[in-house]
Amino acid sequence: MEYYLAIDGGTTNTRISLLRDTQVEETYPIHLGATAGLTDKSQLKQSIKSTIKDVLVKHELKDSQIRYILATGMITSEGGIYEGKYIALPAGLEELHNAMELVRLPEITDIPFVFISGLKADDTSLMYADIMRGEETELMGLSQMDKKEKIFVLPGSHSKVIITNEKGQISSFSTMLTGEMIAALAENTILKNTVDLSVKGLDCGFLLKGYEYCGRMGMNQALFKVRILKKVYACTPIQIYSFYMGTILYNEVMQIKKLPQKEVVIAGREEIKTALARLLQEATDKIITCVSRQEAQGAVPRGLIKIFKYGEEQTHEL
Repeated sequence: MEYYLAIDGGTTNTRISLLRDTQVEETYPIHLGATAGLTDKSQLKQSIKSTIKDVLVKHELKDSQIRYILATGMITSEGGIYEGKYIALPAGLEELHNAMELVRLPEITDIPFVFISGLKADDTSLMYADIMRGEETELMGLSQMDKKEKIFVLPGSHSKVIITNEKGQISSFSTMLTGEMIAALAENTILKNTVDLSVKGLDCGFLLKGYEYCGRMGMNQALFKVRILKKVYACTPIQIYSFYMGTILYNEVMQIKKLPQKEVVIAGREEIKTALARLLQEATDKIITCVSRQEAQGAVPRGLIKIFKYGEEQTHEL
């Protein structure tokens, strides 16, 4: 039996999971991420240090019983605890495994870290240049990831549209600020008292209206119609929220619609996943699969273990 700690570092939050062999025992959230680390890494480091200590105490484990701390995502960015490298496409389990970095950070813990590299798309043209940290690991942890050409959409603060090839590698990807845009516009503009991001569910009719208005009028004008729905038409919070989501997701739907691959798998944040799936079902003829909440939540730890253990029987210990 082997124990690992898995760190999934995000833009605004960090999650630390205890793994026994390949099974997640428990996950501990830290409400700090790379954004906070850009100005002051000390608080993020201290939070990770204390959380690791709490995990070990709770489960009556010693440092020496943890084989490695496997880390991915924005924790490896300039706002994280160690800035890792990027590797070029195409990349799958083998390439990610071969690029792992063994690092010791004694100011945090005596347990050695293994950092997973991010990916870099073609940088010869601004149109195709892109980077990712963490989504490659999440993707490798999904059961739908196989040796087929597919479109994977991973909604989040920075939503990714990823194309995989017949070798099970990521062949291309693009990034949109979907999650950050949803929050920023709803919390820091005239829409602040109009859009309620806490509502549950969707009004599919208003979701489609927002999508269609954005297509006809452009996002700028369509977003102001969100305010009109409240001030002039006294629409309900769920109707307003749904129209808003339809507007925000328009460009993402149009990008996916143009891609030749027919199969689309959507994981990531639940509220974006649900809205995006409905819009794609209405606007395209593609086959849409939504990853369950349970599988999506465990994808990063599973991906970390799969990358780390790839070909382990043929390779030596790091």
